[in-house]
Amino acid sequence: MGGYLSRGYLDPIFLFIHPSNSSSDNDFEAFKNGSGKYKNWLINLRRFKDHQLDQKSEKIFLDKNLTSNSSWVRFFEEQINDLKFLINGKEHNSSDALNLLSDHDEEIRKKAALSIESVFQNNVKTFTFITNTLAKDKITNDKWRNYTSPVESRNLTNNVEGEVVDALTKSVTSNYKNISHRYYEIKSKLFNKKQL
Repeated sequence: MGGYLSRGYLDPIFLFIHPSNSSSDNDFEAFKNGSGKYKNWLINLRRFKDHQLDQKSEKIFLDKNLTSNSSWVRFFEEQINDLKFLINGKEHNSSDALNLLSDHDEEIRKKAALSIESVFQNNVKTFTFITNTLAKDKITNDKWRNYTSPVESRNLTNNVEGEVVDALTKSVTSNYKNISHRYYEIKSKLFNKKQL
């Protein structure tokens, strides 16, 4: 659920989702077939049935999300947005600095990369702490919800089977060498360089 929604706003949604996912397959089919334009939404919602907790636990997770995952994501975004990068004597925000990595001028790209590296290195403790906290939060949620792998919840959200993702991952990783060589070959042509 969204990170900045108040607890009170989510109550009506929660009070609908939990009972619909707790219903028997026959009751759900009847409900789904009479739901009109909401049918696909209900089908997508039902895929999470096996990972749904009892109502009291779900309410606790909902309340805790506002002070755990959502807060850390917001803190990370604020930290990134507050960073300043000095490039060519001019101060840039993170978005502008990252855009300079694609500048056609090689010298500007190099200066941007060095500035970004320096600023991120100076903030590595903060970003490491945020990342580790979010990772542990995900591990805890996945354990309670009985997910068998770290990507299972994402696959359900994306409406894609784990086997398909595994096959794609295997295909990409087995072609790392070819993909990276081709990428840099294309990039060198775009920048009119023999070598990057």
